[in-house]
Amino acid sequence: MSPVSCHGSQRTRAFGELVLGAEPRIVAVVAAPDVAATARRAREQGADVIEVRLDRDPELSADRARAALRAAREAAGLPLVATIRLASELGEWSRPDAERLPIFEVAAAEAELVDVELAAREIRAQVVALARRNGRGVILSHHDVRETPATAVLAALAAEAVEEVGADVFKVCPMARGPLDVARLLSFVQEFRDRYERAQVVGMALGAEGSISRVMGPVFGSCLTYGFVEGDAPAAPGQLPIRELRERYARGV
Repeated sequence: MSPVSCHGSQRTRAFGELVLGAEPRIVAVVAAPDVAATARRAREQGADVIEVRLDRDPELSADRARAALRAAREAAGLPLVATIRLASELGEWSRPDAERLPIFEVAAAEAELVDVELAAREIRAQVVALARRNGRGVILSHHDVRETPATAVLAALAAEAVEEVGADVFKVCPMARGPLDVARLLSFVQEFRDRYERAQVVGMALGAEGSISRVMGPVFGSCLTYGFVEGDAPAAPGQLPIRELRERYARGV
């Protein structure tokens, strides 16, 4: 068990065997369709969860998504997050949103958590319904590749995700231009944990200036931190290796 606990760690949420909120959970980002070998290495390097980036498969279909998620599960034996990330939010999906729904239906049957963008207004409610039907959790995510918004804007995004759409987890990843941006994001994360009893939060700042938030986020209440598998490239600017995150949590950050 990690010596680092999350702020407000007495409040947890369970999605199958995945318990969020007590201690940092390290998510390894793995690209579809060739997930098995990378997912296996992710576990060896200290990952707690595998995020399968289905959007990385140029021939993505519902059947290929199912195969990728099952291969990741079999190879790593860890809980899964499934996402089909939009190109506008650091992903590779650029086809119509309606074409993502059959793939999200598969994801909601195979993964503990599905991640859909808060900006995906045409389908986000349907994704939440699919997850509920399967007893899964939903991450509503927001990525800002330009800046870290003001605290009031972050709070409004959180309210939309949790109160309007019904997110189990609100994930916000803005670009940090300096340490004050990181401080503002982490302060928001703590305020979120103090405000919402039911929902969890993930806050990570993008860019080299934001890397420290991936280590310190749980101290303020962030329930997940994302890293890359050594041998692969980072999936987002400022992302750290899984092994480094595991070692830092083991020694108390």
